[in-house]
Amino acid sequence: MEQSYAGKRKKAGMKQWLAALPVGIAVLALSGGTVWAGGISSGYDSGLVAAYADTESSGSYILGDVNGSGTVNTSDVTVLERYVADMEAEIDDRASDINADGAVNQVDVTLLEHYIANVDDNSWGIGEEISETELVESVSLNVSEMNLDPGETGQLEATILPESAADTEITWSSSDESVATVSADGLVTAADDGYGMAEITIQAGGCEAQCTVYVGNMVFFYGNAEEMTVTVDDYEDSMAVYIYGEVPEDYASAWVACLPAGTFSYTATAEGYYASVCGFTVSESGTVSYTTEWTDTVKETYGLDEMLDGETATFYLSLEEFVQSPYDGAWDGVTLDVSWFDPDADSYYISTPEQLAGLAAIVNGIYNAEITTIIDEDGEYTPAEYASYAGAKIVAGCSAAKDSSGANGSNQVTSDDYYYSALGYDF
Repeated sequence: MEQSYAGKRKKAGMKQWLAALPVGIAVLALSGGTVWAGGISSGYDSGLVAAYADTESSGSYILGDVNGSGTVNTSDVTVLERYVADMEAEIDDRASDINADGAVNQVDVTLLEHYIANVDDNSWGIGEEISETELVESVSLNVSEMNLDPGETGQLEATILPESAADTEITWSSSDESVATVSADGLVTAADDGYGMAEITIQAGGCEAQCTVYVGNMVFFYGNAEEMTVTVDDYEDSMAVYIYGEVPEDYASAWVACLPAGTFSYTATAEGYYASVCGFTVSESGTVSYTTEWTDTVKETYGLDEMLDGETATFYLSLEEFVQSPYDGAWDGVTLDVSWFDPDADSYYISTPEQLAGLAAIVNGIYNAEITTIIDEDGEYTPAEYASYAGAKIVAGCSAAKDSSGANGSNQVTSDDYYYSALGYDF
């Protein structure tokens, strides 16, 4: 008979005082009204309660062999009765729980008595040797995170405890095989063009562990707003961006993008905050720099060196809280009015904050996370719809910088609250 065993509780009785008696001393044990003396008994198999079993788990045991003597006899009944009666006794819990209900009590005593008296058909398997199967308690990996270049490999090593566990069959899996695969021996292989993240999982004996594999250059975005979200694009397509588990002190959120070398733009937004938009370039070695080459004065004025650690490819973003102007007639912060614009005209008249914001949008492209409505002569649009309708192109630039002296393709025009950046316009 085989039985799974994960270490049943051990009911500890006191160390049997009999163990201290000199050899040859007669020992009496009372069991069910019958006195046993010197191994002589009446009506049961003989057996003297001379010592109690050490209940340390070993590879196998005999069901009903309460005292661990190797056989099931009247001594086991005596020991079990004493234990149930809260007398001094030490038992092997595994062998004593005859009906396998998780408790050792009078029911088990009765079943054992019936077996010895040959009263029933022994449907419980008393006297049979049971091989234990020690279960896996934990699985761990040598690393919890791995960063690979496309096509590169990395080796994961597993530790399964306890080492003596029997069910140690291992299975490996990848959450995204288009990013990385894993072999039967834990070798992780990044896809040739698999920029992104994959979770590698090992399972054994009902336990599991994970390693997060990032393929590509890791660019980090730490923000001061808890609900900050980050998107990254290469000015044509969106790139995969993931929530990152480790958030530095003094920051509330963290994201990571896995990117090839190239030029990109990120947008960080959070409800109640102004958006942060910036163009950046990732080198072959994974370092990051601003797409726009800002002057030292601009960098110092707007803290750009503090915002980007190019060597560690990390942006530290301090989003500014959105504050609606308390004055009547002030711009509502969300509406652009470009209905006055005629590309064939030489002069224009604007009279509202929404039209002024529309002017800034026309000069510098259409982009700000807080803007929800754009009005032109043909109707109302969302910013994304209007950007497509008007042929606008979002630029490489940085929202932290309020500079109006950029070159064609990266000009920065700002108000106190907003700035816009565009590519493909002549200024």
